[in-house]
Amino acid sequence: MSFASAHDAGRMPGSYLGAMIVVSCAACLTPLEIFLVELWPLHGFASLLLVAAPLAAGWGIARRLPDAYYKTRRVESSGRVYEAIGIRVFKRFVPNGDYINRMVRRADPGYRVVRDVPSVVTFEGATRWAERSHLVSLMMVLPAAVYAVILGWDKFALWLTLPNIPFHLYPVLLQRYTRARIQRVIAKQTRRQPEPSLVD
Repeated sequence: MSFASAHDAGRMPGSYLGAMIVVSCAACLTPLEIFLVELWPLHGFASLLLVAAPLAAGWGIARRLPDAYYKTRRVESSGRVYEAIGIRVFKRFVPNGDYINRMVRRADPGYRVVRDVPSVVTFEGATRWAERSHLVSLMMVLPAAVYAVILGWDKFALWLTLPNIPFHLYPVLLQRYTRARIQRVIAKQTRRQPEPSLVD
């Protein structure tokens, strides 16, 4: 295996992530933009507040979430709740998911997303960042979907909501599922560390 082929393989998750971001924006933002166009005759410039205010508020809230929020609860720790709603299947198709990792390892058998305890801690931090980003996206769209229901625009409400389930809601759940696994690994490593000696 040449260095070039291994390097190209290592770039695959990032390229796939970029493609998914483009698809996600097209699927989730297009109905939102069309909804604002339809809403404009009713509220004019005030229509923009339906997106701008939740976006600003969501980002502010997400940035200030305490560490306690990111600690998985007892009901989450085994992962069974998430597996029951198909998270393991969903995980196969995401960047750094099962299928992408398998393809990368064909070119670079030594490729690993997580190699040791420090990389586990780093990856745990990455799940927090990803969860925040998807939460903000959900907060941005939810008020518009609710207002569409209030107006009786049920089809618009569905169009606004449905794309956000695979592109934002399930990614939030996946980050929590992954973090529960990571926290189990960290807890095991901590228990394995020898107790400090009380005698010099």
